[in-house]
Amino acid sequence: SMAFLSYKIPVTWNKESYEDLEYFHKPVSDKLLRLWRSRGYNHLTVNGLLYDQSAGRKMPIFTKTLDEEFGWLKNKGYAFYKMEQMTIMPSHVDRYEMYSKVFNVSSKKIVRILVMLENWKSGHYFEIDGEAQVNWKAGQCYQWTCQSHTAANLGTEPRYTLQITGHV
Repeated sequence: SMAFLSYKIPVTWNKESYEDLEYFHKPVSDKLLRLWRSRGYNHLTVNGLLYDQSAGRKMPIFTKTLDEEFGWLKNKGYAFYKMEQMTIMPSHVDRYEMYSKVFNVSSKKIVRILVMLENWKSGHYFEIDGEAQVNWKAGQCYQWTCQSHTAANLGTEPRYTLQITGHV
């Protein structure tokens, strides 16, 4: 059995709805940064730019259609992610520490869905559970709980994705 799911949803968005969001850099923990540095990831940017629901940020209108599409998920959170050229997110496993605290739910019940907002572009990379993913189409989704994953943008255009976190 596959350790992650891969499926496609209808595209209900356009580039204007996410490319001009006020993305910001959210640092990773010192512990994770030290681990990545120890593995030789000494380039400057080790994670991308985020636009999430913290600080009362408004989500684009199209996330309403995703509320329905992913109606089986409770307490959904949306985070848009922009990886500029030469951004690398080394291999890691999501711990969901804050999420499980806030919603008082075991991390085993937490689901992460990565929605590819655009068709694959040269140099855009995603790997999950040791499997390379390229050539995706807009609307492609990857769903997992605790699989290790990594992402990179070695191309010339930004790589846009949407992370949905929820629980069953």
